[in-house]
Amino acid sequence: MITGTVRLDLTPVPVDRQRHRVAAAAMAPTGARVVLVVGALAVNWPALVLLREHLDRLDIDVQGEPHAVQEWVTGLRTGDLMAGAGWSP
Repeated sequence: MITGTVRLDLTPVPVDRQRHRVAAAAMAPTGARVVLVVGALAVNWPALVLLREHLDRLDIDVQGEPHAVQEWVTGLRTGDLMAGAGWSP
């Protein structure tokens, strides 16, 4: 099997641009591993929604601080708007 890994690092990106960085997941081939680096970032709802569109075809690995990883993973799994305590509309 041949597979690939796409690294999406959100830590150096302003919150209003994170959705654009995550949009690169749409170009990843089916079955690819996506490493989502969140550091200590709270869940960004627009970015989370874009990623959830690809859950059935990508293997998403969230990396960062324990609390942030927990919030992002919970958000990805459940689609819960309140997954990120720091999120605000």
